[in-house]
Amino acid sequence: MFIRGIGTSVPSILLYALMVLAGPVHAQRAGENAVAEADDAFGTVIGNEEIGLYSSTSARGFSPSQAGNLRINGLFFDQAAAPNVRVRRGSTIHVGISAQGYPLPAPTGVVDFKLRVPGDRYVTSVLASEGALFSYARHNAEVDTQIPVVKGVLSIGAGLGYKRNTAHQVAVGDEGYSAGLIAHWTPSDAVSVIPFYSYSKTSAVNGDRPRIFLGDNDPPEFRAEDITSPDWLFFGFRQHNYGFVSEVALPDDWTLKAGVFRSVNNTPRSFTAFVLGADALGVGDYAISQSPPRYTRSTSGEVRLSKSFVEGVRKHTIYFNTRARDRGRTFGGGDLQRFGSVTLGAFPEIAEPQFQTRDPSESTTRQVTGGVAYEGVWQDVGQLSMALQRTSYKRTQVRAGVDACRKPQVALVVQCCGCRFLDP
Repeated sequence: MFIRGIGTSVPSILLYALMVLAGPVHAQRAGENAVAEADDAFGTVIGNEEIGLYSSTSARGFSPSQAGNLRINGLFFDQAAAPNVRVRRGSTIHVGISAQGYPLPAPTGVVDFKLRVPGDRYVTSVLASEGALFSYARHNAEVDTQIPVVKGVLSIGAGLGYKRNTAHQVAVGDEGYSAGLIAHWTPSDAVSVIPFYSYSKTSAVNGDRPRIFLGDNDPPEFRAEDITSPDWLFFGFRQHNYGFVSEVALPDDWTLKAGVFRSVNNTPRSFTAFVLGADALGVGDYAISQSPPRYTRSTSGEVRLSKSFVEGVRKHTIYFNTRARDRGRTFGGGDLQRFGSVTLGAFPEIAEPQFQTRDPSESTTRQVTGGVAYEGVWQDVGQLSMALQRTSYKRTQVRAGVDACRKPQVALVVQCCGCRFLDP
């Protein structure tokens, strides 16, 4: 734990009080080390640490998130917002050779979020830190705890977090809160259920900095702390993730896994400032846009049935799975107001004008995928995996009072995920 003054804001004071009330602090998260736990260099996230070449938004030049290749504990998850670290222990990217042996991989790679499953010990972890780089500072405070309600049957985990990013000379920056609740229920040796809920809120602190576009001009010289905005230039978002994953051991070596997830990203009325066509002297056209409230919401999940057969030094596993998602979002409808010429570092005081925003457009996507996969492992020789999937996809878009509906599309996807042979 590293503490160097967590500030005097109300959230900081409340978190400090929670740290004091938490009592003895055990090293629940002290052993979380991305370097030590990474099996390869493709991408591993553990707690607040990240290492590797790829992330959930970029792998081999593609986005696993946009491609629908995110998982929670191995089960399909359609993300509107990522679960926060209060309930998410970390993530691993399965791509290339590291995807061998992972059921139903994908060319873009699969990002598997791992939940922070509470155990059978009373544990409280506290983190408070402050970091500074040039004129910027970051304050951070977190407290997480796990409580065994009925040992071996039910454990509960919870956490709170607060962060603030600021520039020293001005109040421009952002602050955020995070909260999470997760449980682990094992009513029998054959059944495990993990429900969870995470909430995150981020908002601007006294306005957001304008975006500067140069066009074909030479870049001007300016100080970042002189790039200011009106106090009413708000941005922010609120994110919710909740659901559960469950695993049931069935007779004859059958295993049933299921997960259902709800992901929500709500953005209230927000503003963005621009300096367009800034020249070498820092003079450009000042404009501010306002966007109406928007959201992205998705309900998704997967049911997977698998069975393993052991044949001497060979092990065979077959998988049957169904995935589905129902996703909706709104976009557009904003208005742009221009305020004439401005010089970087000498922004005028502007009262909030009356923006003429419109109703946003809406988009709905429904998708169902069924598949079967095979994985064979021959000890000291190699392994083989194959999969076959069929997808039904429908997207409906409503824009400017006109309905445009794409007909359902059915896709047949054959995956030969490859073979890997081991040296004798």
